Amino acid sequence: MNNRKYLPLFILTLCSALLLSKTVTAQQELLFPLHSNPIIKSELAKKAAHPEAYRNASTSADTLFLPFFDDFSIASVWPNADRW
Repeated sequence: MNNRKYLPLFILTLCSALLLSKTVTAQQELLFPLHSNPIIKSELAKKAAHPEAYRNASTSADTLFLPFFDDFSIASVWPNADRW
């Protein structure tokens, strides 16, 4: 049996495996602290510029009947103060 004819195929397979192992490696997940939230900053700036629009914006009740449903679909950065 002549094994020399399979040598180029073996070398090609080995090189391919080495190249793919460098490109397929996973990166470690890194966690960074959130120093600021630009959306909250812009909302606070709007609130400071127009305080009358935010005054008495929500009147919370004493009790909340449970369970309640909140799908967070309101177009606001802040959660509904009547519920939370």
